[in-house]
Amino acid sequence: MSEFTKIAIMDSLIDLLRKKPFIKITVKDIVTHCGINRNTFYYHFKDIYDVLEWIAFASNPFNVLLPFYADVEK
Repeated sequence: MSEFTKIAIMDSLIDLLRKKPFIKITVKDIVTHCGINRNTFYYHFKDIYDVLEWIAFASNPFNVLLPFYADVEK
């Protein structure tokens, strides 16, 4: 179940990145989109940057994050 939850959080963040810049996304946005509570988010990740780091190691970051890299730098 733990891996499933992490993947759901990752998918939610990626989907939200399609809608708005990274700096505008909050943990509340992610947990609402994902359908989990904040405690569950913080059980798996310390912050949104931790989710990005996990994405980088869990998948090929160039395939997943490259389209959004400009938003992170702004």
